[in-house]
This record gives sequence, C-alpha cells and structure tokens, in this order.
Amino acid sequence: MFYIFQPLHHLNRISQWVKDHGGQVHLSADTFALSIHLGGRTIRLHPRFSTKVSGKIGYTRLFDGKGAFIGWVPEASPTWPESLDKARFKLSANKLKLRVPAGWNSGEFLVEDYLIKPRSGSFGANIAGPYKASRVKRPLDGQEHFYEQFIPGRSMKIWCWNQHVAAAEVIEPPYLIGDGERSIQELADYRRSSVDKVLSLDSSADVLAWQGRSPGSVPEAGERVWIDFKYVTPFDNVTFLDRDGWSACSASVRHQVAHAAACLYQHLSAQHQNLLFTLDAVVDHEDRVWLLEMNSHPMVHPNIYPLMLPDVCRHAT
Repeated sequence: MFYIFQPLHHLNRISQWVKDHGGQVHLSADTFALSIHLGGRTIRLHPRFSTKVSGKIGYTRLFDGKGAFIGWVPEASPTWPESLDKARFKLSANKLKLRVPAGWNSGEFLVEDYLIKPRSGSFGANIAGPYKASRVKRPLDGQEHFYEQFIPGRSMKIWCWNQHVAAAEVIEPPYLIGDGERSIQELADYRRSSVDKVLSLDSSADVLAWQGRSPGSVPEAGERVWIDFKYVTPFDNVTFLDRDGWSACSASVRHQVAHAAACLYQHLSAQHQNLLFTLDAVVDHEDRVWLLEMNSHPMVHPNIYPLMLPDVCRHAT
C-alpha cells in the first residue's frame, strides 16, 4: 500500500503519458493540483489526501500537509449509493448475477461461518468475527450492521476505470506455522532476528476461536494458523514496492473480475461517466471471486492513469 502514497510514482506515470502525446504537465506547489496542457486544452487533476473525520478515514483535496497523498483525480468525481452502503451494493450485485457472500439482518442464520459488518466504512474497520453459528449467534448492533457469510481466502483490492481493470492486489492472509511444540502465543512472541518483531495477538481472538484455537493452543508441525483475514491487518509487511498482481492472476480470476467490472460499470454508466472505483473481493481456494463492496473515492493506483487520461482529455473543453 505504501507504493501508492509516493507522489513520484503517480507523477511518473502521468508525465510519461502526457509526453508520449505531445503535452506538458505543470504541478502547483500551492495546491498540489496538476495541469495538463495538450492540444490547446488544459485539463486539471486534483490531489486527494487521506484524513480522519470523527475518527474515521476519509479523503480531502485540501493540501495542508497533514494527510497522506493518495493520487490525482478529475474535477468530476461522482459517488453513488452502492459505494456508500455495502448492503445496497450486495443487492445490486445480486441483480447483476455477480457472486457475493450471503447477507441478512434478521431471521435464521443462513450459513455456519459469518461476520458482522457495518454497512459503511473501509479498510475492514469495525468488522466482528468470524464466528460459527453453531457455537455463537451474536446479535446485531442496530440497523447499521448486517450479517455476512465469511469466505476464507485471499483478499483482493481491484482498481477500475470505467469498465477496465487497471490493477489488483491479492494478499494472502497472515498466518503462523506450528512446530508441534510451541503455543500460538509463543510463536507470536518469538523473534527470529534483531529486525523481527513480536506479534500482538490482541486482534486475533475471533479468527483463532473460529479455527477452534486460542493463544495457548499448540498447532501441529507445519500447520498454518490464521491470525487475521482482512486486506489491511496489523501484521502486514512494510513494502514500498508495487503490489499490483493483476497480470499474475489466473485466467479464471481475471475473467471473473473483468466481467464484474464491466457489469457494474454498465449498471452505473446511465447516471455517471468516467468512473474511478475499487472493488473489494475474496478469492477462495477454488479461485472463485466473491465481491464484497465497492468504493467511489478510493486511493488511486498509479496504473490507473494510462486508462484515465485518454478519456479525461477527450471530454475536456
């Protein structure tokens, strides 16, 4: 993720495209806005920075040196109901016959493995679980939460411009490997070198319990024990390299994701043009892609610009 926070990665992709098309780029030191001069026209791209509003992560165009830079976007950056409400997204995806986990907010539990999710929010914030319905049936906290089927697998973040997929990160869930002697807590506490770190299991209680484990359990030699399952976790390795793995995805995964992006764009394009959005998904052990949510104001992956700029420049006046 840190790759996305580096402005030079974004500027290099934009500058190269503009240079290839005979234009020029100007960066404002006062606002961090970009002006592209091409074919007698001027196209402005506005910066986006992360911020916190009432303790929640949000985005702003204000260049005040407080938030992390997360990309440049066109002047018009629409939002739509499916990007604000996970339950609303699930309904629309079902109508489009796209694969999504089961979701419900009342009545009998529909599946054995489930999560409790807020209807809004990103980065896995305030998600509870996973739980097994045969062990515990936790009540919802009001109408702002819902139950969702838990799908074990790899987390996938997909960047789309209109109907096209530009980039995708596929992240294996963090795990510990048992040796048949030490407990999960002892494995987490073990430092292999001076640069290694002790792992806190404070956030791992639910996923350990879902596996029938506790910090004191001793896994067998070679056994993998998950300690989280979300796209962003406290156990993520710090890397400044590009994590885009779209080209390395299997043909099946690429087909499913491309089909979903095209269907959702077609669904939305009657009201909006030039859409930048992300999809969150899980890829299960059979390479099936399960869509979780979409975001209309995402962090911008630098690989989006070669798709974005032709359309933005074409429609500029």
